[in-house]
Amino acid sequence: GLVGMSRGGSKTLRVRYPADYNDPTLAGGEAEFTLTLNELKVKRLPGLTDDLAKELGYEGEKELRELARESVLKNRADLSERKIRSDLLSELIRNNPFEVPPSLIRAQVHSLIDDYARELKERKASDELIRQIVARELEAIRKKAESQVKASLIIEACADA
Repeated sequence: GLVGMSRGGSKTLRVRYPADYNDPTLAGGEAEFTLTLNELKVKRLPGLTDDLAKELGYEGEKELRELARESVLKNRADLSERKIRSDLLSELIRNNPFEVPPSLIRAQVHSLIDDYARELKERKASDELIRQIVARELEAIRKKAESQVKASLIIEACADA
């Protein structure tokens, strides 16, 4: 809604909340907001200089650039390796269908829900909101749990072999 506005200008926007909005009191409803653009700021980052690098605890610009480059390359390699592992496990699961004991899936579902709830709690979500989100995501959580259990059993079987 701010795009195209000038400083000092005002605009009224009508917003429709999606039916599945996380706050049930707003879900499916409309709201009206009046915006005034008081100030427009542009964040300018300082150029990379020896002084800045030294201020950050490095010997100079060259060292900082090299460390940044190494970090980016390592992150790319880690991401690539995780993708390869994930793709490999997905293929193993797809090509080796088997029934998983429901008790193992239930246990993994409970573990995933606990982790998810803990993460949402850290983000200050209310207990009611957590229940709603978990209820909405339950099928996806169950599928993830089944996949994780299958992957674990396949890896264990490979290790035993």
